[in-house]
Amino acid sequence: MKWRVLIAFVCVWGLFTLFSLSYLISDPDPDPECHADVSDLHLYYQMYYLTNINVQQIICGDQITVQFETTGEHPGMSVQEYERRTTHSVLRVDAGWALLTRTGTSTIRKTSENLRPMRKVARLTTPDLEPDNVVRKPVEPVEPVEPVEPVEPVEHDSGQRIPRLIHQTWKTKEVPVWARSNSWINLNPTWRHRLWDDIEVAEFVASHFPQVWSVWDTLKPVEKADLFRYAVVYVHGGVYADLDVECVRPIDSWTGIDTSGVIGIEGIMKTKEEMHLVRFVAMTQYCQWTFAFCPGNSVLNVTINIALSRIAEGETDTLIKTGPGAFSTAIEQSNTTDLTILNGNAFAYGGYSNSRTPTSETLVKHGFRGSWK
Repeated sequence: MKWRVLIAFVCVWGLFTLFSLSYLISDPDPDPECHADVSDLHLYYQMYYLTNINVQQIICGDQITVQFETTGEHPGMSVQEYERRTTHSVLRVDAGWALLTRTGTSTIRKTSENLRPMRKVARLTTPDLEPDNVVRKPVEPVEPVEPVEPVEPVEHDSGQRIPRLIHQTWKTKEVPVWARSNSWINLNPTWRHRLWDDIEVAEFVASHFPQVWSVWDTLKPVEKADLFRYAVVYVHGGVYADLDVECVRPIDSWTGIDTSGVIGIEGIMKTKEEMHLVRFVAMTQYCQWTFAFCPGNSVLNVTINIALSRIAEGETDTLIKTGPGAFSTAIEQSNTTDLTILNGNAFAYGGYSNSRTPTSETLVKHGFRGSWK
């Protein structure tokens, strides 16, 4: 009898132990002192893979292992691959693991190398889509659109100066955590700041630029953002800045802010081979993440018309079609005698061929977040 009781006790204890171990293994956060902050993991996938993640399991230790799945359009694609795609109806789910490194009792240091997936453990596709259709389907060439009438220049006083307006744009009025819009507001209290959301952008383009609106639905988000920045400053004047650009010095202290325009060089190439190697699209390439103009400046009129021409020609490279290629070509074709052209350290320090650290000439800091996404 005693042996039976002892055996029963051992069996019950064994089952309890196995249950406890399985619970600890499956528990998303078994360590009460482990509070893994995965916000940067979310941000990384939102910015670079245009998708969201759902955390499935967190295993704590000296290093934190996070199992997650991604959901959204084209997860895992690079920006270049995303830009080449013409179909946005594909929905895939990928599952993977990422490592986060513990630096204290409950603090997690997140680095870019730790945020990349360690390995893919599963890949699913929607039932009505075959994997071959999702991954290997060739991209159809973009058909040229009908030529549109050029945008007519507006009348403006040649002595007109840059108005005290700052323009920025985002999908909604709720800006992401990495946005640097407060730096523009705080350093420039006498300047009016305007954040345009996607609805306001569309309404503005439709009412002011019917030529652009006629091709609006054929454009990628980044191309719409390009054309809007030229258009809004052409109509209203002022300073435009991408949301990931930080204002380092007050605008009133900028060299040339009392002229009709301020632009900054991004880089100067010595040869075309160098230009192609570093993925520039102009021998002298100008920044279009920050610039300032008076209303009706001819550079912006020329930029918009160059972009419309390249859209009509079926150009597929966004950098050439609406980005710095179109902007830089317009500057080269325009009369810039009343513009202030700043060297690469003003708007593009840290970029190719410029200083790696801020200098006395630095006016803004570009975060290179790809905020157009």
